[in-house]
Amino acid sequence: MWVAHGPKGTAYLLGSVHVLPDDIDWQTPQILAAVKRANLFVFEINMDSDYRRMVARTLSEEEMMPISLSLPSLFDSQMRADWHAAVMHTGINADALVMMRPWRAARELEAAMSGHIPLYASEGVDNKIYNMASGRGAPVQGLETAEAGLSAFKRDATPGNEMALLRRAMHDAAVRPIAPFAKLLEAWEHGDPQALLASMPDMQNPAVRKPMLDDRNRAWLPKIEKMLNKRGTYFITVGAAHLVGPNGVPNLLRADGYKVDGPDLKSPELRP
Repeated sequence: MWVAHGPKGTAYLLGSVHVLPDDIDWQTPQILAAVKRANLFVFEINMDSDYRRMVARTLSEEEMMPISLSLPSLFDSQMRADWHAAVMHTGINADALVMMRPWRAARELEAAMSGHIPLYASEGVDNKIYNMASGRGAPVQGLETAEAGLSAFKRDATPGNEMALLRRAMHDAAVRPIAPFAKLLEAWEHGDPQALLASMPDMQNPAVRKPMLDDRNRAWLPKIEKMLNKRGTYFITVGAAHLVGPNGVPNLLRADGYKVDGPDLKSPELRP
């Protein structure tokens, strides 16, 4: 967790892991104290349940196959072989993929390369923080629309190239070594920004990092700075990758003249 100081406002920046095992105790006294102080909670997208239901309906056409089709019906013989090998290698739940559009299934296979650890969105930091905010009746808002987040997630995927993206993802998931999620989790639990960066080799690729992280960080910056120039205490929860490295939100804020304490500066531990 980082804390940014503005002329009038204070913003806590918590690096989230969106899906987690069910036995991670990350709610430190410092985090809980910051939650208690906050009067506005901010996420990548608005976490309000009504908004999320609307988003799910709106985006389903982007992510899901028509009801009359299933993903394997589009495979040639080589893709069928790679599909079987990818499922066996990663341990991914194949039933969860068969109704997804090719680009979305490709992203799921990329994520499955993190290893054989059961992960649950309900245990993710974003959902837990939202539940705390909701329990207090505190207002919530998002830094971007769901459509903007989807565009970043899709990256270069188009109807014309999504089968090629899936073919490559299946082949990689069948033959590439698993990059253990445990390494990322350990770095996150220890609050080690450098180790966190090292645990995400895909994010070292500019073609992946720019749309997924750098462009979004810069788009969020004016909104966060506006908060820091208004009286209030803000609790901002975004993916941990958005907060580390030279183009992470804390360093972008520092470049604009804001004081930001955090683990990358070996700042004194934030007191509860």
